[in-house]
Amino acid sequence: MKKLLIVILIILSVFGLSACQKNVEFDIQPTTFGDKNFGKEAYLLLQDLSSQKADGFADRTAGKGGDKKMALQLAQSLQTFYKFTSDKNHKDLTDENGVPYVGVDAFDYQLTNGGGKTYNVVYTCKAVGESKGRILLMAQYDNLYAHNATENSIYKTDGAYESGASVAVLMTIARYFSENKIQLQYDIDFAFLGGGSYGWLGAQEYLLSFSAEEREKIALAVNLSSVAGGDNLYAYGRDKKTDYADYFYQVGEKNSLGLKAVPHDKRITQGQIVEDQKTTYFHAGMLGNHMCFANNLIPTLNIMSANWEDNSLPSIVEKKGMNNVYQTTQDTFEQMIERSGGREKVEESLDKVVKLALGALSNENAKALDMALSTARKQEVNTLAQGASTNLALTIVAKALAIVAIFVTLGVARKFVNKNAKSYTPIIGNHIDGEPKENKPIDVFGWDNNGNGGSGNNGDDKGGQPKIGDGNNGDDNTKDGGGDVFEGF
Repeated sequence: MKKLLIVILIILSVFGLSACQKNVEFDIQPTTFGDKNFGKEAYLLLQDLSSQKADGFADRTAGKGGDKKMALQLAQSLQTFYKFTSDKNHKDLTDENGVPYVGVDAFDYQLTNGGGKTYNVVYTCKAVGESKGRILLMAQYDNLYAHNATENSIYKTDGAYESGASVAVLMTIARYFSENKIQLQYDIDFAFLGGGSYGWLGAQEYLLSFSAEEREKIALAVNLSSVAGGDNLYAYGRDKKTDYADYFYQVGEKNSLGLKAVPHDKRITQGQIVEDQKTTYFHAGMLGNHMCFANNLIPTLNIMSANWEDNSLPSIVEKKGMNNVYQTTQDTFEQMIERSGGREKVEESLDKVVKLALGALSNENAKALDMALSTARKQEVNTLAQGASTNLALTIVAKALAIVAIFVTLGVARKFVNKNAKSYTPIIGNHIDGEPKENKPIDVFGWDNNGNGGSGNNGDDKGGQPKIGDGNNGDDNTKDGGGDVFEGF
């Protein structure tokens, strides 16, 4: 028994050490923004994105026309931003003067039930001096508004959770960069991707736009996924700890943003979500545009909101005690406000994501960011090789602990019963053929007092092995806020 326990403890120690990695402590500086209310700015943008007025953007469905309207508006805003440039343009997309829209990349797609054309919008805030690499900030802008929910109806969901809030946050970040003339030592891509609701089509097209040499220079790809609609905010890097994910968490802690640690039990499902996926499983943290990049050994971070710890639903839970709204007719601006507990709560959630990104990319934390990204590529390769084995190890550890607990409980219980049974006279003595015999302690586990096997039959001394297994304008909360907010961009 003791030998078995020792062997199990050794196994647990080996798996435990292999699954753990010491945190790197970064010298994080708190980021101050004065009286800046990013949450309100992002909220007003989200209100505009959800508006069904003529100048609103409630319909952003890929291939249905609303996506083109949204893409052109994003491009018109971004091209006016300080030091924002783009090498993307499409000759078929021109303004009233016949000038091609800069920053818009049109591409064709094909699905089993048809195809079409949709658009990515990508602008880059160029690095100051020689660039140390490229950081991608991504969000999909499309929704399922005009997609068929049934044979006779369409969704008509403005997609506030998936992913209007992410667009509003990313645009707020871009605007802050421009207003404050921020340039880092990295090129920063602001990528608004189309076709995300149909399997991250825009992300795949965006990845293909980089040459092999350019991909090697991508330091980190950050995806904003369904932010502001869940109970908690997470920053998922990989299944094994990475320095760059720890860096974002430490930025969040320094600025009191309340990031929730990614749970050990990630609710893994066997299967693949993108072609040529390097792992045979997936979970909620892997659902997003970033996986197209992670699958090509590019370091990624997925900033998402949900309630990952709650296991009341087979899939991930968005908000405790509520049905999920992801890609349903209930994914609306009004529902987000109601489910969150009011406008202020929505603004607070949006504000946290903006401040997390700006804090991580601030010039005050430039050295810490360099340190975090210096190991990213190496850790990405190691993580891919060890991610599946780590999850298997954690499963084995959990099962081994359960086995140890059972053995320990049985051993303690047996010793307790045997020790205390000597102090009592059994109510019924042991009998053979109806004749009373000497009273002896009854071992309910089928062992005698010396630990030898017994048949377990009423205290019979015969040896044997024990048997196992027997037995709005901003003044209201409506989606018709109008289009004036985008005019400010």
